[in-house]
Amino acid sequence: MTGIATEPANAPPPTAAPTAQPPRRRRPWLVLFGGLLVVTVVAGILLLRGQQEYIYQGTFSPTGSMTVVRNWPSITLLPDGRLLVAGGLDATLEAVASAELYDPRTGTFSPTGSMATARATRATLLADGRVLVAGGRDAGGRSIATAELYDPRTGTFSPTGSMTVARDWPCVALLTDGRVLVAGGYADSDASERLIASAELYDPRTGTFSPTGSMATERETPATLLADGRVLVAGGARGIATAELYDPRTGTFSPTGSMTVARYWPSVTLLADGRVLVVGFVDTDANDNRRAGADLFH
Repeated sequence: MTGIATEPANAPPPTAAPTAQPPRRRRPWLVLFGGLLVVTVVAGILLLRGQQEYIYQGTFSPTGSMTVVRNWPSITLLPDGRLLVAGGLDATLEAVASAELYDPRTGTFSPTGSMATARATRATLLADGRVLVAGGRDAGGRSIATAELYDPRTGTFSPTGSMTVARDWPCVALLTDGRVLVAGGYADSDASERLIASAELYDPRTGTFSPTGSMATERETPATLLADGRVLVAGGARGIATAELYDPRTGTFSPTGSMTVARYWPSVTLLADGRVLVVGFVDTDANDNRRAGADLFH
């Protein structure tokens, strides 16, 4: 049923459309660094958005190290296959402004231009190949509203319009029309780290943000663009099970089926068949326990 999350334990795995020949690409790769997994491995199958499934042998091998220690940097796959790794928190949990590029052909990281503002936040690849980094937490631990654009052709960041609201770790998704949805996150101007439900849209043609419909529930969680152009936000900080869908045609959020359990900081992956896999969560009890459960949204 549409909009229902179900446990996938006994469900058959998703299948990719048959192809006559394997794709003519370099051998796909997997990178683990800075405390983040760039892509999600499920039962030996590596799923990359917009690409076919690849079967792996289930082994890891070391690759080059970053030039700077980073916790929760933004990570973006660029059109030329390199990875932009920007900002994050250093070993003392202070935000940093530096950035670097990972080249899978050489297995090495190299410095690139730094951001104007130190921040830890999510980043979004735009349709024109630039990368938007918006909001986040600065070196003083405050939520910020400023945004910057990284141009891989020049290797530099440049300022763009600021958000209407300061947001730390908002939900971010590139829409099919090229705009970017930025929703929720933390707004801690009063040092309370309170979650917010408001949302806004970034238009790369004008370099400006404008308000759009708010979510029904305050949350901080990954946002996933669905095949029909809507955006799914499920779960989120404080541990909730509810989910909502954003429709860019109407500029509004509407409720959809809830997950089977509340999930805080889940890993979310769009599968090749259009379903969405939501994996893992953190209990909100006193022990802050990690769990291994999963849900499928379809």
